[in-house]
Amino acid sequence: MSSIKAFECLTGHISGLCTLSGKLTCFGSLSGKLSAVIDFNAYSGEYEVVPNAFNTQVLPTANKVLKKDIVVQKVPYFETSNNYDGVTVYIAEEVNQNA
Repeated sequence: MSSIKAFECLTGHISGLCTLSGKLTCFGSLSGKLSAVIDFNAYSGEYEVVPNAFNTQVLPTANKVLKKDIVVQKVPYFETSNNYDGVTVYIAEEVNQNA
């Protein structure tokens, strides 16, 4: 028998949508090459999102592969002076600052 002792288990599954092929050999250590061919759906939506104050936004990323990180922009924040020597703050809502 070999002198290889398993300290951790290799577990997992292969679905019917992909194949796994390769070769493993044991010459003092376990080495080899495995490759998997997986058919996947690529995400084709927006990668940059601005939060919306009144509506939920869903990015349809479930079970899809992304090409880059999704960036959620900071919440829009505006200040404007008012007639009472104070400041009015608008959070998560765009305002016309020229009005």
